[in-house]
Amino acid sequence: MNDFTAEEIVIPSMHEGLPVTDIGAGAFSDCFNLSSITIPEGIKTIQPFAFYFCVKLSSVELPNSVTHIGKEAFSACSNLTSITLGENVCEIADDAFYLSDKIIEIYNKSSLSIKAGENGYGGIALHAKDVYTSMDEKSNLTETSDGFIFYNEDGNYYLMGHKRNVRLLELPSSIKGNGYSIYPNAFAYSLNLESIVLPNSVKEIQENAFLGCYVLIEVKNDSALTIVAGSNTNGMVGYYAKNVYSSANGS
Repeated sequence: MNDFTAEEIVIPSMHEGLPVTDIGAGAFSDCFNLSSITIPEGIKTIQPFAFYFCVKLSSVELPNSVTHIGKEAFSACSNLTSITLGENVCEIADDAFYLSDKIIEIYNKSSLSIKAGENGYGGIALHAKDVYTSMDEKSNLTETSDGFIFYNEDGNYYLMGHKRNVRLLELPSSIKGNGYSIYPNAFAYSLNLESIVLPNSVKEIQENAFLGCYVLIEVKNDSALTIVAGSNTNGMVGYYAKNVYSSANGS
């Protein structure tokens, strides 16, 4: 299948008169632009590497028909923050969520005993802060109209990432009137990102927030942080930079 340019994909429930029951091995792997996937009822198995390295996929809802999630099915989905497991998931293979380090929220309708911070079930909850067993629980994630994703932890806001694959990115001036920190790996492997503007609302940039942003050569820094071209500090935001402009020194 691998339509590398598609941003949204709806998987059909029927194909040529037959029910679709599996998502095949590697079916959508390396679909770098894919930010939305709709999986219909009737799908039972998600095969290994089905969504490997779908770096813009931010949330996934699995229908109740899904029973098995294969090895590395959602591995290296570096922007995946929220996932919903349907009622009948009974097996999650090893490393199913390997290197999907930003899964911070899980809605678990299955009977699996998934706990935040534990490494079982393919590592789905290794970095999670919230695991809900009721769909009535309110999410602590917020998506802005321009595609930024924030997490609210007791009034402290974290920028988790951005859903769009852009060259130039100006971060929000605030979130609900508050400053924020940039979460670990928030923009990791944003392969098209060339220039970024950091407003004064950015309080902290956490580890590896800009890891692998190989063409991020320009940083406009209006924050109080000290950003230096070539430095691996402040989440590596300046590591590949040729130019860092700062309002603090007028350069």
